[in-house]
Parts: sequence; structure tokens; C-alpha cells
Amino acid sequence: MASFPQRSSYLYIIFSLSIIILLLTTAFVSLFSIRSCNDVWWHLKSGQIITEARSLPETDVFTIEGDQYEWVNHEWLAQVIFYGVFQVGNESFRVLTVFKTLLLAIALLILYYFLYKDTNRNPVIPLFACLWALWLSKHTIYIRPPMFTYIFFILFHILLSR
Repeated sequence: MASFPQRSSYLYIIFSLSIIILLLTTAFVSLFSIRSCNDVWWHLKSGQIITEARSLPETDVFTIEGDQYEWVNHEWLAQVIFYGVFQVGNESFRVLTVFKTLLLAIALLILYYFLYKDTNRNPVIPLFACLWALWLSKHTIYIRPPMFTYIFFILFHILLSR
């Protein structure tokens, strides 16, 4: 378990400021960068179909001739989660945007925490690494199943490095 800086030290102030900067930047990039992605509606409808049928569709229900071919929906769990969040949020797109921001913030906080431990408790290096990761991912921050991939990729990397 990583020990955090003492409250009276300047490292604690830098650590606290870096967490605040990271969270505010994540919120700004994720909440205020409006990008169009029509896939979100497809994922929501798929989640609705799966939830209402309580089973995975075996054929594509969205195309005219799709019922003739087997369909493997490999993103079904994320679609069900997105649909559940959408329903809980009174079918508001804003709730999905906040959920996306929370997923991204969780991924970056996990990354920050483990980089903080690996850099001998230096709060600046993890901050810049997380901001760089956020900047690199700015074109892929959509309400889509790969949002969960950020968290799982970081955890997978941590497991491999142990």
C-alpha cells in the first residue's frame, strides 16, 4: 500500500493539487468536448433489446436480411450498462456523459495511483503522464464500450508488471 504524503508537507500540497488538476481537466475534456457519435444510439437500442428480451439476440435485428446470419454481439454487457444508466437518468444524454466522465476519471485515477507508487511518491510525473494519456485519448472519448477498456487496460498492465 502506498503511503501518501503528510498533511503538513509541500508534497501533500503538490499531490492534492495534481489530483484536483487531473480531475478538473478530465471533466473539462470529457464534459465539454462535444463530439458526434451515432453509435451511442445503436448501443442504447441494443441494450434495450437485450434487457427487455433478457437474452442475447442470435441474429442481427437492425438490418433487413440480418435474420439470415448469425450475429455475435461482443459488446452486449457495455450496452446493457449504458442502457441501464440511460434509464436511471430518465433517458437523459447528460447522465450518459457524466457516466462517461466518471469512467474516464476512474481510469486516470487508477493510473495516477500506480504511477505515484512506481515513481517513489513523486506527484508530478504521474500527473503529466495522466494528462498526456488524456490528451492522446481525446479523439476516442465517446459513450461507447471501449470506455471500459481504459480501466481494464490499466489494470491489465498493472497485473503484468507485478
